[in-house]
Amino acid sequence: MRPSPARAEPHDSGAWLPLPGDSLPVLDPNVVGTAGPGPTRSAAPDAPPTVPPPSPARSRPHDPAAWLPIPVPADLPTVEDLLTRQWEPQDSPARAEPHDPAAWLPLPEVAPEGAAPTPPRPRRWAVRSGGGRARAAVIGVVLVGLLVGGGLGLRAVLGHGHSVEVRADGARTAVTAGAETVGGLLRDERIRLGEFDRVIPAPATRLRDGLTVTVLRAFPVNRDLDGEIQTVFTTYASPSDYVRRELGAEGRLVIRSGPRRLQADSTIILRTPRTGVLLVDGAQVDYSIPALDLDELLAQYSVDLGPEDFVLDRSGATVGRDERLVDGGQYTVVRVGREIVRFDEPYTVPPERRPDNSMNVGETRVEEGREGTMSVAAEITRRNGDEVSRKIISRLPAVLARPTITYYGTKADPMWDRIAQCETAGDWGMQGPLYSGGLGFYNRTWDAFGGRVYAPNAGLATREEQILVAENIRNRVGIDGWGCAHTLGYVR
Repeated sequence: MRPSPARAEPHDSGAWLPLPGDSLPVLDPNVVGTAGPGPTRSAAPDAPPTVPPPSPARSRPHDPAAWLPIPVPADLPTVEDLLTRQWEPQDSPARAEPHDPAAWLPLPEVAPEGAAPTPPRPRRWAVRSGGGRARAAVIGVVLVGLLVGGGLGLRAVLGHGHSVEVRADGARTAVTAGAETVGGLLRDERIRLGEFDRVIPAPATRLRDGLTVTVLRAFPVNRDLDGEIQTVFTTYASPSDYVRRELGAEGRLVIRSGPRRLQADSTIILRTPRTGVLLVDGAQVDYSIPALDLDELLAQYSVDLGPEDFVLDRSGATVGRDERLVDGGQYTVVRVGREIVRFDEPYTVPPERRPDNSMNVGETRVEEGREGTMSVAAEITRRNGDEVSRKIISRLPAVLARPTITYYGTKADPMWDRIAQCETAGDWGMQGPLYSGGLGFYNRTWDAFGGRVYAPNAGLATREEQILVAENIRNRVGIDGWGCAHTLGYVR
C-alpha cells in the first residue's frame, strides 16, 4: 500500500484533497459546490470566490507513512449491536483540535452563502435505534473482518504463539496457541472442563513450545467406603491409583472388592482394616482384615451360622451380624443342637509378584512358598447312626500358607518416568483407540515390538513391562518416535 497523497510534502494548508494532475476540467470560479445533494448555486457576480476551509487532514503533526488508522478492538461495538441498530454520523474526533491522528477521515462542511467560513464541527459515530439492518450488516462485516484479519496478521507478524499438542476426548491435535496459559488455551479451543475433569498440566501453567496438554474426563463410580455408599467421579482407571491419588489413603484403606479397572458405573468397596480375635468351633484366629461388621468378618472365614447359633462379644453380650467391628474386639461363635466335627486339610495360596527397587527392570528373583493347614469344621447329619450329609461351617487357618513370591526389578532409566509424565501425566493404565500405556505407545507399535507377550495393549501391562518394550524400541530404532523425548531434550 503506498502512502496517502494527502500526506505528501510539501503540503498546502488551503487544500482539501489533492487533485490528480491537469486532466480534470477547470471549474467556473463562480460556481460553488455543496456538501450534500441538491442543485448548484451561483454566487453574486462581484463576490469573490469561496475558499474552502483548511483541511484538518493537513494539520500537524502528520505521519507521512500513515494511510488509515486501525481502530482499538475494545472500543468497537459488538456484532449484535451492528446487526440490530443503524449508525449515523456524529462528531468526528478528526475534527477536534488538536488533531487526533487515530481518527477516521473527516467530513467537510460548507458555510452558508455569503458568510465567512466557519471552523469545521467535530463529528462522531453514534448509535440510533431503528431500522437500517442492511447498512449495519455491511458495517459489521467490515469491522469483524478488520478485527479477525488484523488479529491474525499481528500474531503472524509478531511471531506470537506456542506449538503445543492437545489430547482430549480421544483425539490428538497440534495447536499453535496464542494464549499464555493452559487455561487460556482450553478457552480458545473451546474445550470445557467438567467439575471433576482434570487437565495435565494445571490450568495456571504457562505454555511453552512442545508442551503436551492432556484432558482427563471424569466418570461415575459407585463407592462403598466403610458402609457409606455414594456415587463419586474420578479420572483414574486403576483402583489403587484412585485410593492413593484421589483419596490420599494409601495404607489406611484396603480394596475389599472391585474390578481390575474402573470404568463408568463400576462398584468399588473400600474398608478400614480392623484387628481382633475370632473364636469358633474350638479354634481361634487373630485377624487383621478389611471388614466393616461381624457379617463380613464371618464371611472372610466361611463361618456359617445355623438357625439357632449366635455370637457373643468380649463382654458376653449377644451381637447381631450387623455389629460394627472395633479394633481389639473379640467374638465367639456359639453352636446350638448340632454335631460338629473338626479336621485339618492342607491349603495353598496363589503366587504373588512384588516390586524390588534394588533390581533393574527385567530382573527377577523367586522366594518359594509353603503349604499351610486349614482347620475345617463340618456339621454332620445322621440317620440311624449313618452319616447322610456333611456341611462345612467354618475354615480357619491353623498354619499359615506362604505364597511363592516373584520379585521383579523396578529400577529403570529415570527418562522413562519423565516421558510418561509428559505423555500421559504418568497414567500407566491409560487405554485409547490408538495409543495406550504410560508412555503413549501406538497400539501397533506395542504389537510390533513384542508387547503382546505381556498384554493385549500397553495400558493392561505393568509399568515395568512397558519399560521393557520401550527399551526394546530404543535398542532397535531409537527414541525419536516419542515427541516428549524431543520436548524433554533427550533427542537433539
